[in-house]
Amino acid sequence: LFETQVAERAVAAIQIGDAVQVSIDALGASLQGEVQRRVASGDPVTRRFQVKVRLPRAEGLLPGMFGRALFTVGTRPAILVPAEAVVERGGLRGVYVVGDDARVRFRWLRTEDASGQGVTVSAGLDGGERIVVAPPRDMREGDLVAAPAGVS
Repeated sequence: LFETQVAERAVAAIQIGDAVQVSIDALGASLQGEVQRRVASGDPVTRRFQVKVRLPRAEGLLPGMFGRALFTVGTRPAILVPAEAVVERGGLRGVYVVGDDARVRFRWLRTEDASGQGVTVSAGLDGGERIVVAPPRDMREGDLVAAPAGVS
C-alpha cells in the first residue's frame, strides 16, 4: 500500500475506490492506484489525513519508496485553447479573437496551466468565441481574417 497525507479541505472529496495517479520517483513511472482506506481521524497539528492507496505490482517497486499522489477532488468546466494560439506581449498572455465582422481583437487572458491538451483559461474568454490559432507575428488589432475553406 502507498500511504500519503491529504489536506483537511480535500479529504471529504476522496472516496474508497477512487482512481489515483501515483508517480514513483525511483521508478520514473506513474502507476494507476485505487483508494483503499481513508483514516477517519486527522493529525490535530497538521490538519492532514492519511489515505492508503492500493498499487498494482510493478517491477522494482519496493516498500518505502517515495512517490506523489494526484487525486481528483472536483471538476469544473474550463476553456482550453491551443498553446500556439497564445501570444505574449510585455509578459502578459492573450489571444486574437475573431469578431462577427471578421476582424481580430487582441484579448488579455488569465491562464492557469498548460498541458498536452492546451492552455487553461480562467478569465478573458467566453465559450464559443473564435480565436486565431498560430497567429502570424505581424498580426495586429483590427486585421481582417478569412477562415480556411470548410471552417466556419
